[in-house]
Amino acid sequence: MGQPVYTVRRSDRARRARLSVSRTGEVVVVLPGRMPAAEAERLVLQHAAWLQRHVSRVSAERAALAARPPLGEGRVLQVAGESRRISTVDGGSRRPARGRVESIQGGLVVRLGSDGRSTSQLLERWLRIRARDVIVAHVGVRAAD
Repeated sequence: MGQPVYTVRRSDRARRARLSVSRTGEVVVVLPGRMPAAEAERLVLQHAAWLQRHVSRVSAERAALAARPPLGEGRVLQVAGESRRISTVDGGSRRPARGRVESIQGGLVVRLGSDGRSTSQLLERWLRIRARDVIVAHVGVRAAD
């Protein structure tokens, strides 16, 4: 295992050196403004095993996300605790003006419109509205207590 590639960032507000691994797997060493640059390499070498574990975990998470099927035809989503299979209807030249999502027989039917929104865009908007409704209802119950 070689030394991890890292980026050094200086911070006048930092009181001590620290390591972090970003969501993209980039290793960042933050050093206080006056600390010698050699401290970054010492820190990376000292915590090489920790860094490798975290970079590997982030890489695995990113690979799992990339391997997911696209949000569209045939994908199954969990909505309010129920599995819903997505199907897309494209009316061709007879598309409605606006696309929409309908909950029909345990599935989600995405009807594409001439507004140009994709299946994933329509589903995201539909899911956000449902989530907002659920959150508002739960907050209302809690606020009444």
